[in-house]
Amino acid sequence: MGALEHVALLTNRVIDVSRRSLRRHFPVVRGAAFDDLLGKLDRIPDAGRVTRQR
Repeated sequence: MGALEHVALLTNRVIDVSRRSLRRHFPVVRGAAFDDLLGKLDRIPDAGRVTRQR
């Protein structure tokens, strides 16, 4: 079985704090394609979220 791959959107602060544990990271330049990707991610149903009731 191969290594696990993860995709995440991280802030610069998170990258700075986690630099030692991150093997690779690729900066993304914000543009129309990036905005389209974020829009598609926002439309994914949130089936796994656990909500707390107060």
